[in-house]
Parts: sequence; C-alpha cells; structure tokens
Amino acid sequence: MRLKAELRPGSAVASYARTPLGNYLIDCYCESWQDIKKINSKLNSLNGVVSTSYFENIVHSVLTLDKNNNPIEIKKGDLHA
Repeated sequence: MRLKAELRPGSAVASYARTPLGNYLIDCYCESWQDIKKINSKLNSLNGVVSTSYFENIVHSVLTLDKNNNPIEIKKGDLHA
C-alpha cells in the first residue's frame, strides 16, 4: 500500500500512545490518499487492526502542516481528482 507507519509517541518518557483500551496508536503516512477507501478497507481487514480513524462524510476540513511545516487547511473536495 506504500504506507509509512510509525507508533505514535506517548507523553511519558520512552512510551507509546495507547487507546483507553490499551491498544497502540499507529500513524500511517502516504504520498497520495486518492484511494483512501481501498486503503482503509485493507487496513481494517488486517489481523490485529482494531479500527482506523477514517471518518467518511463526517470531517469537512483538516488542519495540518505541509512538507515545509507551514499550516494548511484541506477542505472536503480538495483531494478529488
């Protein structure tokens, strides 16, 4: 799937973030999210994956940083080809 996955660091020294039920949080990065539905489906089908945080038709805007660490807003529809 060409994803880069990293365990999310925790707030304590040498720890990783966990859900309230104790599951690790793993952040995935991809150069293109055009096939997000397929990526989400494949991730959810993997043994050990409890859930993803892809919320289709719920989020309308995302605030993030670009490759140069400049803040940007991505609005619903901006990523459609």
